[in-house]
Amino acid sequence: MNAANNASPFDSDRLDAISDMLVRQVEHDSARRIRPHRLAFLVSLIVAAVLVSTGGTALALTGHLPFVEPPAPPVVTESVTPTPTETSTPTPTPAPPPAQTLNGFDIQTVYAACEAAVPASNWPSGPRPAPAPEYNTFGIAGTDAYVSDHTSGDPDAIYVNVVYQWDDNHYSSELCVASGDPADPRVEYIRSLD
Repeated sequence: MNAANNASPFDSDRLDAISDMLVRQVEHDSARRIRPHRLAFLVSLIVAAVLVSTGGTALALTGHLPFVEPPAPPVVTESVTPTPTETSTPTPTPAPPPAQTLNGFDIQTVYAACEAAVPASNWPSGPRPAPAPEYNTFGIAGTDAYVSDHTSGDPDAIYVNVVYQWDDNHYSSELCVASGDPADPRVEYIRSLD
């Protein structure tokens, strides 16, 4: 057995045999006079047997009992994990919305052509009122009962109802039909609606 190994080299049967031998020896010798050196030897054997059986060899060899003092706690060193810096993600610039078209006609172009075609006589009391495009409507002219007869035979002709706001409660509109070349629409018909 060594200092690193506290296990007893004797099993329990062997230790019992040693203890029995020591007891018999003591009983045998007690009948005769025990000499001091023999008594010291017997005590040494008993102490050795007890130390071996209880792991005391480690105490004899190391000078301390390992189960009395707890081992020192491990030293914890704090490490700082670097935090990555935030990088700004470029926000893509949204693409402009595609032009609204109907039958190949750009609606804004048709709207502008129809508004320009409204006769000035429609505004007898002064300047033209503000347009109210949120009320404008567009559609296929051939399918609308008001304007289907005014397409000049163009199946792709479209209409726009251009709305004007006179004041908080009064609106008027110009119903307009455009046909021809979608890149350069031609106003075929215009009608005022009150």
